[in-house]
Amino acid sequence: PEEMNPEPSWVAVVAAANSLLGHQEKLSCTGIFAPTTNKYTTDVEGNPNGKPYHGDYFTFGAACSEVEVDILTGEMQTLRSDILFDVGKSINPGIDIGQIEGAFAWGIGYYLYEEPLVDAKGVDRTQGVWEYKPP
Repeated sequence: PEEMNPEPSWVAVVAAANSLLGHQEKLSCTGIFAPTTNKYTTDVEGNPNGKPYHGDYFTFGAACSEVEVDILTGEMQTLRSDILFDVGKSINPGIDIGQIEGAFAWGIGYYLYEEPLVDAKGVDRTQGVWEYKPP
């Protein structure tokens, strides 16, 4: 019966995960990409590093997923994902949403469900975005 085994609180689950990991592993991931050759970047003297083109803009985003992991089999299931993305003044929100959701789905598939192929020199040999089909 559920009365004998109540659902633990979120605080209790995170505390248990942190105690098992001994604070050696993070339960989150962060990253940043900053292009070095566009019209918005400069060298130490203030001179522009690149030439202006239509792709010279910065966007900002964050995502959070709730995932269940079977500790016996390693099987994972993504229960929910929330994505927040700032594209500034969008020309076509429908295209932007499709690109953001598609990139997120590709990333989930690539990093959680597929085995990246890397050769002996450390070069990524996985199929590119043109041939890759998300699971």
